[in-house]
Amino acid sequence: MIGIGQKEETVLKKYGLADAVGKGTERILYLTGLTFSTIGKLLSFDLSLKALGGPIMIAQVTGSAARSGAADLIQFMSAISLQLGILNLLPIPVLDGGWLLFLLIESLKGKPISRRAMEISQTVGFALLIMLIVVVSYHDVLRLLLP
Repeated sequence: MIGIGQKEETVLKKYGLADAVGKGTERILYLTGLTFSTIGKLLSFDLSLKALGGPIMIAQVTGSAARSGAADLIQFMSAISLQLGILNLLPIPVLDGGWLLFLLIESLKGKPISRRAMEISQTVGFALLIMLIVVVSYHDVLRLLLP
């Protein structure tokens, strides 16, 4: 690549309310599928943790989106919000999805989960989340230092 490329033109399309809701729903379904696909690839080791971005990358992309304009910034913020919502519902103890899993298990058992089991699962879930944050942040810093 020598710095020459085709200039992309931004096209503004206006939709009526019904069409806008339909297009928004299509986009949400697409991004939801992409998020689950990425999670599946991570769990099957088809995608490296190096591909994930943490707080530093999110800040960089947010800045880039803001420079591109309000529409790009809002679109990026909504995508991040959707992804965080999906991740929060994963059945990992400490997250909301973990609490939903505990409630499901309790309803199937007919009695509460033992305090000890809850403590152990919460500790393991918390440790896994902290490890993920450290690994993702480490790769963020490496991307900054070694472009």
